[in-house]
Amino acid sequence: MTLLSMTILLMGLFNAYAPAMVGDRLWFGGWATAADCCEDTIYELIDGKPVAVLRRAGHLLNDPSLVIPASSDGIDRSAWRFLYYTSRDQSLDPLEPARHNVTGLAISFDGAQTWKDFGTLIGEANGVDACGAWAPSAVVVGTELWLYTHSTAPCPVQAYRTRLDANGLRVLEVQRLLTPWPVVNLDVARRPDGLWLMAANSPDLRAIYLLQSRDGLTWTPKVDGALIGGGTDAFLTPHLADVGDTEFTVLFGFAPGGGPSTSLQAWRFGETHSWQKERK
Repeated sequence: MTLLSMTILLMGLFNAYAPAMVGDRLWFGGWATAADCCEDTIYELIDGKPVAVLRRAGHLLNDPSLVIPASSDGIDRSAWRFLYYTSRDQSLDPLEPARHNVTGLAISFDGAQTWKDFGTLIGEANGVDACGAWAPSAVVVGTELWLYTHSTAPCPVQAYRTRLDANGLRVLEVQRLLTPWPVVNLDVARRPDGLWLMAANSPDLRAIYLLQSRDGLTWTPKVDGALIGGGTDAFLTPHLADVGDTEFTVLFGFAPGGGPSTSLQAWRFGETHSWQKERK
């Protein structure tokens, strides 16, 4: 795997991460400035500035994942946008932020101009166990929507796939994933050739791994070791974008020394290119 380019998307953040893109529009979560501390909020970057688009008093909202659902059953959903996110009620164990993380859903019917928050979609009873649903990653598959999440404390680290109907609300099936090692903050995308890719954090958040799958359930390493990281810096909540058969981009929040995430970055990788070929 060859690193083709490194781009800083946004700098000077107080502690923001979990970037997500639809087309050329960028969303992320956390605290854009010190004044925003300490209720996690979901922002969109508009005219170069973070604009809060989703927040709820007494709750932490973060880890946005956005998709355009499929039009089916005579319903035109081309202007719809589904925004799945992590939600945490701050009144529950306020000193234990790794507990009680669930997945919520907001829907836009006007191309992500305005949002209706539907609240919790997957609670701590997630359909398989009572381990919650943290850091959702949404993928449209035919007329369904597949939602990938990971467990919340004090459960062991494990990951899930929840199949939803075309309206993004009705759960069809929930299954655990098979991964070669524990992963969190997983983001999943499908290449044009049908191969599934997953970019995911190590539990200590200091590495991003790249995994592959033929069915979206059983995963194997795509590269040996970490794709990004492995030192003292943290690379938070990766997002796969512009995925082709041989190239892809990983977006993430960069946290120097494992502290606050002060920038959003995008690194482009290729399987067949090299730096020498790029120069030609």
